Amino acid sequence: MGICYGLDAKERDDIRIISLTALRNSFSFIREQMEKQNIRKFVVEKLLESANSNNKKLLIAALQTLIEYVKFYYESIQEFLKDLWDTLKNYLSHSDKEIVVPAIEIWNTISVEDKERAAGI
Repeated sequence: MGICYGLDAKERDDIRIISLTALRNSFSFIREQMEKQNIRKFVVEKLLESANSNNKKLLIAALQTLIEYVKFYYESIQEFLKDLWDTLKNYLSHSDKEIVVPAIEIWNTISVEDKERAAGI
């Protein structure tokens, strides 16, 4: 999970954005590692930390990565829902559409997954 070390708040924002892109693109390959709760927790903490950035590009990259996280690891999202809500609630009414849309998409993705699983799809 070396990619996640590039997400550290001490790193430059451009490195963090590159790391978010790499993480987003690797979700389908790291399922075995993500089955470990300590790794999931570390990844989500770094994603939420990035989503709290004042840098718009970093914030949007973090939101886009969270969308993919929810798609790939929906089954583990319950343990992070409160933290996710606390991080994203203010973005739902943000004045910038580039921030609002991915924030809403995260919750939409959770809703679709819930609905599909309830229907047995």
